[in-house]
Amino acid sequence: MKQIHKEAQGSDAWLALRLTKRPASLIAAVMGLSSLTTRNEVLRAYATGIPAEINDYVEKFVFAEGHRVEPLARAIIEAQIGEDLSPVVYSDGLLSASTDGITFSEDIGFECKQWNDDLAKSVIDGIVPDSHMPQVQQCLLVTGADEWYFTVSDGTADKTVFTVVKPSQEWFDRIKAGWEQFEIDLANYAPVIHAKKPLAEATKDLPALFVHAYGEITTNNMEDYGDALALKLESIRSIVLVNDQDFVNAKKAGSLCRDQIVFIRAEQKKMLEGTTSIGQASRIMDGWCEDLRVTALQLEKNVKREDLAKKEAIVLGAKLTYTDYISALSAKVEPVRLTYAQVNFAEAIAKKRDYNSMQNGVDTMLANAKIAANQLNEIALEKLAYFKVTAANYKFLFNDLQQMIVFEKDHFEMTVRVRIDSHKKAEADKLEAQRLQIEAEATRKAEAEQAAKLEAERAIVRAEEQAKITEQQRLDKLELEATRAKQAAEQVVIDAEQKAKAEAEALRKTAAHIEQAAQYADRNADKAAELAGAAKLRKQADDIELPFKDDSIEIEPTLIRPILSKNWPSQEYIVSLLAGDLNVSNDNALHMILNAFGIEI
Repeated sequence: MKQIHKEAQGSDAWLALRLTKRPASLIAAVMGLSSLTTRNEVLRAYATGIPAEINDYVEKFVFAEGHRVEPLARAIIEAQIGEDLSPVVYSDGLLSASTDGITFSEDIGFECKQWNDDLAKSVIDGIVPDSHMPQVQQCLLVTGADEWYFTVSDGTADKTVFTVVKPSQEWFDRIKAGWEQFEIDLANYAPVIHAKKPLAEATKDLPALFVHAYGEITTNNMEDYGDALALKLESIRSIVLVNDQDFVNAKKAGSLCRDQIVFIRAEQKKMLEGTTSIGQASRIMDGWCEDLRVTALQLEKNVKREDLAKKEAIVLGAKLTYTDYISALSAKVEPVRLTYAQVNFAEAIAKKRDYNSMQNGVDTMLANAKIAANQLNEIALEKLAYFKVTAANYKFLFNDLQQMIVFEKDHFEMTVRVRIDSHKKAEADKLEAQRLQIEAEATRKAEAEQAAKLEAERAIVRAEEQAKITEQQRLDKLELEATRAKQAAEQVVIDAEQKAKAEAEALRKTAAHIEQAAQYADRNADKAAELAGAAKLRKQADDIELPFKDDSIEIEPTLIRPILSKNWPSQEYIVSLLAGDLNVSNDNALHMILNAFGIEI
């Protein structure tokens, strides 16, 4: 939560407050972007509670001048924005900002830097250098202001320039990450002390060599010089390269050896120009020069080797620390593997004159590398956390998670969602297709069953109808047969009636003939026998009730009774007459007559 502090800037209370907060004025150093303060110095100050010493020059010419310029420049900016600006100390959690000025509504802030031609030119171009931008952005972050007037001024209107800075989320994230890494390093702080680059220790100089010769050597101090040189070389060769002082001493000794060689060669030349019999002295000088050369060469090699070893120790120590740190981070994001930045720590010691500055450069680069790795890890962890929740049951869809992890967060989450949604849709479509197939199969089966049922019902109906039809046909057939039988019977009756009529007609005719015969018989009385036979026949006719029949003719006896009651002609006559009438033989005619009266022959 944002808080305003009443401690006056520059007071002891304010200094004490700064040690409990993480002030905006130090964020550039913490990020390794400051040219005035190193990150290790800030770490040491917070770890020990002892602020860095401020020398007299900085106190007198930098801070004092800043205190003079700041209110003058503030008045110029107030006129520019039309509002008052007041220096206020803010904090939000651990972060703090001691503003050079902020409006009452807290929407506009002000930061003042002393006039510097290069900085002023950059501001005129609308650019705030990275050495100053972190401070301005932390002020915006802590106060919540909408804009900040970054001003370069000497207190006059002619030399006052400004550019307006807006809040940047990218800078906010970098600032937070920088302080987070600072807190980690502070918790694990172990001071690495490299003494300031020492000066070479004062040593007893060798005596000045002189050799005077004219034809031959006249005077010299070669013996004294030789003894002194021997002692000096023994001392030089005993140097062990342990600390910075040893390195400085060795470098100076090597330089001394090289200088003495030059000096001896010069004396040797002068000596040779003045004499021709100086072989022994010349050989002695050659020996000295060789000893000096070998000693200087060995010292230079030792210094170079040990200097390289120290630099390698600083660089390799940072590499090992970074490698271990990356290994720990990598374990947090398994099963994916992130590609962390490859850091060239050798660049951090380039052009550094002493080991302190080298160590600070490497430590700052290491801290920034850790910050970058942390940010990379945090982003990956956010993605993996989203993935773990969202894709808990769909991990089989993401065999390319290693490739996906480098996507931007929104792109990553969208890819996860789209892929899962696509799978769900495909599964839903599959289930729907299966459901439709099952429904279709059920429908088909139901329809088939219904069709079978309908067909069975139709078959029953058809069978019933067929049965009805068959029954009807049977009845029709019976009716037809009955009709035919009736018709046949009727026809028989008709035929019988016709036959009876024909027979009746034949009998009528026969009766007529018989009548004629009877009349003839009556007229012939003399034929009594015949008449007696006729009387017999009449009697027989009266007694007979049955019709006489043959195979084809039915004659009702009643039809012939009247005839038979009369006098009959002779039998032969009647038979022949009937035979002629019926066109049958006499025997057949006789049989017919007898059968008609039921007389068996």
